[in-house]
Amino acid sequence: MNTRALKWKAGSDGFLNRISKIKFFIGLLLIILSFIFGKIALPVLAMNPNLSILIYAISWVIFLVGIAICGKEGWYMTKRLDKRYGNRVIDYFKTLMP
Repeated sequence: MNTRALKWKAGSDGFLNRISKIKFFIGLLLIILSFIFGKIALPVLAMNPNLSILIYAISWVIFLVGIAICGKEGWYMTKRLDKRYGNRVIDYFKTLMP
């Protein structure tokens, strides 16, 4: 193989690696966003049950798309983040409610 072909191959591997990292982070962000929407749906339930169900359903759709994009690694990472920071979101919204 000549040097031009080797450089192109090395460049394409780097490009594919960057694309896979971008896909992973987008999926990870979608999963985190779905957890946030799920937590928001709880206090909204007291005010408007129909809106709460809609928010909850949207959070599941976002969650499934995020899992499809980033895979198992992203799911495990967000599960750990939710255990660490999930209650802070609920406590914040409890302070907003009268």
